[in-house]
Amino acid sequence: MPWNTHIDADIPLIEISYLGLVNRSELVAAFTQSLALAIEHNLNLVLADCTELTIGGHSVADLYFLADELAQCSLMTTLKEAILLPAQIASTDTIQFWATTCYNRGINVQVFDCRDSAMAWLLAS
Repeated sequence: MPWNTHIDADIPLIEISYLGLVNRSELVAAFTQSLALAIEHNLNLVLADCTELTIGGHSVADLYFLADELAQCSLMTTLKEAILLPAQIASTDTIQFWATTCYNRGINVQVFDCRDSAMAWLLAS
């Protein structure tokens, strides 16, 4: 499986790690599981580790429609998602598209190239 979702044992947040190519159905499954965990455990902080993500598994249209779905979720008003940029420069455009699409819908998403900065932003009030 090219993604893994878990709740951090020390900090109340959901971490999603993406590895390699993530196709549309895998992206939807990761999104669905993360949302279910957030609702079940009343969590609103998400760290999306895309450092090992490679481009080509899903389209920007897939991201667009997932952002629409997220915007309709009750968690949208309190959600904070920090995204760690992929190591492959070519993949960063897709991540930036997701962040912009979310921002345009009022979802609090920021992109980072450093885990420490991402965590600091997530944990800031």
